[in-house]
Amino acid sequence: MASPADAKMHNSNSKENAEGANVDKIRDILFGSQMRDYEKRFVRLEETVTKAIDTLREDMTKRLDTLSNYIKEETDSLGQRIKTEKSERADGLKELTREMKDSAKIVEKKLSQLEDQITIEVEIPSNQEESTKTRSLDWTVPAGTVKVGMTVKLAFVE
Repeated sequence: MASPADAKMHNSNSKENAEGANVDKIRDILFGSQMRDYEKRFVRLEETVTKAIDTLREDMTKRLDTLSNYIKEETDSLGQRIKTEKSERADGLKELTREMKDSAKIVEKKLSQLEDQITIEVEIPSNQEESTKTRSLDWTVPAGTVKVGMTVKLAFVE
């Protein structure tokens, strides 16, 4: 059986519960309509914020995709321009090399012709002895100074 102390405690608990329930009822009567209004407002505000976040997320995704596509197109375009310029420079270099070789051949041919044409003899009447001196010739051409491997014999008759 329950002791009188337990019964007293049970009565005081049920009395507190009854008073708590009464307080809750009074609170609901006084503030219930305001609390329901606040709760509705919070739900609407939450829905509005959720929609705004979703809209921002979609907008940012679209913008990032657009930016990504733009960057890809620009890098592809720049890559193509670099390839074209590289090809043009390579072609230009080949052309310059060919022209330099042609110029070198022309210079060699001219020098060969000049070598065949040059014979210089200088006579000095004071002495009957011949002395021969050799000199090398230098010609300046657009590519620089070319030392020609030919010598001109100057014969001095003294």
